[in-house]
Amino acid sequence: MSENNIQQPEFMPEVEKLQGEISSLKERLDLVENNREKVRPKIYEKVKGEYEEKLTVLFDQLNPFKEKIDSEIESLQNEIAEFQEEAEGCEEETEEFQLRFFAGEFSEDDFEPKQKELQDRLDTLKLNIEEKKDAIKNLKVTLSFITGEPLEEEEEEEEELEEAVEDEDIPEEDLEAPVEDEYPEADEDIAEADEDIAEADEDIADADEDIAEVDEDIADADEDIAESYEDDEVYEDSEDEYSAEEDEGEESDTGMEDYPDTQMKDMEDLDAPVEEVGEEGDDYVWTSTPVLDVIEGDFTGESYHMDKDRITVGRGPNNDIQLATDTSVSRHHAQLTQEGSHYILVDLESSNGSSVNGIRITRVSLRPNDEIMIGQSKLIIRPSQD
Repeated sequence: MSENNIQQPEFMPEVEKLQGEISSLKERLDLVENNREKVRPKIYEKVKGEYEEKLTVLFDQLNPFKEKIDSEIESLQNEIAEFQEEAEGCEEETEEFQLRFFAGEFSEDDFEPKQKELQDRLDTLKLNIEEKKDAIKNLKVTLSFITGEPLEEEEEEEEELEEAVEDEDIPEEDLEAPVEDEYPEADEDIAEADEDIAEADEDIADADEDIAEVDEDIADADEDIAESYEDDEVYEDSEDEYSAEEDEGEESDTGMEDYPDTQMKDMEDLDAPVEEVGEEGDDYVWTSTPVLDVIEGDFTGESYHMDKDRITVGRGPNNDIQLATDTSVSRHHAQLTQEGSHYILVDLESSNGSSVNGIRITRVSLRPNDEIMIGQSKLIIRPSQD
């Protein structure tokens, strides 16, 4: 190595520190992407957004160094030009000294020390040139990292090859030999950028699927609203029919003499609140402890005996029935309780709700072979075989 080793620019430690933080954040983003299915979409989007925001801040801090790196590269190129000029002069001086020696102007004892001195000086100049070229390459790699642009192809080697062909130093066919990649790190960065683009495309596809699911939920809600309107129309038709019959009937002081008590009771029922599925009138009396079988979902084949007064269902680890891998299940989704000889399912205000036999419920008394839908898991309740 030469005594004039290239000193790292004073700003480079800070640049390398920022590069390290950016690389670390990119690795974290990759891990977040790989584990996105294990958490709720909003948690994934939150963490990913925070990391991407930090990444933007770091790149903003790195951008001002671009001008300094450009200036440093220009300075090194000027130094290389000076060294090359000096090396050319040294080579000419060596050739002249050799010619004079061949002409007998110097003795061999005088020639050898002088030739060694000139050769050492030339070697030192060439070493300095190579060191500065290496420094420029490293700076250009850093510059490519900052700008996100691929490295420009070096034309210098091609020019040297053309000159060599003209001087007949090397055969022209060697120009067609494949050139080894001089910037493997830049190629890795480009490959990573391509992977990021591919992952972004996957995220867009996932977002489209989520939008489609939301559209389906809206369509279901519209159907529920339409059904409720149909129920209202039935009620209004009943009132109209009642009014028409009243007009046709015999007049009385009360205006209701022509209608039996049973008809009056039916009219009163129209104003009564709709009972939830499974109220006391529909309760089934269980004579044995029921069993819950999972027939669809990640836990298909599992069975759970309802041998406790209260059994909780959810994604959290503290539930009696844990559906841990189903992200559409809330941490505390629903509970089943024993009330005497009845078993009641209660939805715990979960995000996606619970349903029994295709009907969304808040509280329902269960009967044998009822199909319970919690998230993507379908369970069926049956009497135990004991």
